[in-house]
Amino acid sequence: MFCVIYRWRIKPELEQSFIESWATITRFYIENRGGSGSRLHRGEDGLFYAYAQWNAAEDREKAFQNVPDMPERATMRE
Repeated sequence: MFCVIYRWRIKPELEQSFIESWATITRFYIENRGGSGSRLHRGEDGLFYAYAQWNAAEDREKAFQNVPDMPERATMRE
């Protein structure tokens, strides 16, 4: 098992759209690229923390090649 840990500070007015985008992208990787899922948490410090699971680091690298343009990615970058 290979896990990737993420951390973000999200503008309060964008939190809901961030959560929805994270869920959509996670589903995409599970259904199309062999991802094993992810979990998103809000810390007591106000930051969002997440981890994504893959069978191996190589699987994640392969999954991120030629990724289609997804509007959810732009939403998360905001």
